[in-house]
Amino acid sequence: MEKPRSTLITITGLSLGVFLVTLSWMELGFPPFYIYGAFGFAGISLLVSALANLGAGVFHPTQRVHHLAWSIVVFVVLAATLWLRSFVPRPEQRWFLRGGMQAYSLMVDRIREKKTLLTSEGRPLQDIVGRGDVLGKTNVDGSLTVLFRLRSNVRGGYLYYEGGGMVAQPGENIYFLPDTRTYYVHITNKWYRF
Repeated sequence: MEKPRSTLITITGLSLGVFLVTLSWMELGFPPFYIYGAFGFAGISLLVSALANLGAGVFHPTQRVHHLAWSIVVFVVLAATLWLRSFVPRPEQRWFLRGGMQAYSLMVDRIREKKTLLTSEGRPLQDIVGRGDVLGKTNVDGSLTVLFRLRSNVRGGYLYYEGGGMVAQPGENIYFLPDTRTYYVHITNKWYRF
């Protein structure tokens, strides 16, 4: 006769499934805002259920192997997720390198053609590039700064900066503009991520 499946094991399996589905969706790029909440909830419930499975495996002789196996699976999945995410660029950065930089460069060219419309005060460039999430200004030396905000719910964006005023943090790929508190990560020539 087969033993009934533990509710804890079922909850662990469901949490693991939701965690992996939301993680995959997030890695595809620009998920809806509620996916972040589902991912956080699944991650916390997965960790709690792994600890509960560990406790059940230690203190309850029935289904000991099943509980311990599930706790090991969960810890391996969490460790592998953290380890793999350190190697994989964020979805926004992958998008930028695949095609976003090319699209943004075309906008920068259009802005450069109409540079006389810019001042030292940043302004939306809806009239030049057709997007309200793009801001631009000229720097003191006459060079160009263009800020591209991400359209999704993700904070951040990209900066095109021609000037020579970026200050590097020693030993890191992090830069600052003296007049702002924002830090920028250098991607490639004149392009930064924030």
